[in-house]
Amino acid sequence: MPYYSSFHNTPERKKFNKEEWEAFTREETRKGLRELVSSPDFSAWAVENADRIILTPPPDAGRIKRRRLFGWQT
Repeated sequence: MPYYSSFHNTPERKKFNKEEWEAFTREETRKGLRELVSSPDFSAWAVENADRIILTPPPDAGRIKRRRLFGWQT
């Protein structure tokens, strides 16, 4: 299934396969976050709201997910 870039700033719309789309969106997210955290306004907001910012690991962090052959459980 092709994925089309509908909201990213690209010169031309391009067909992405799943892996390309995931890599592209991951990189664009990183670029956006770099721009956000480097802005003086965000820095001031973060200092004022430090008590509201909570970073937690994903719920399944630390658990190893095992895939079983054919999904069978033993």
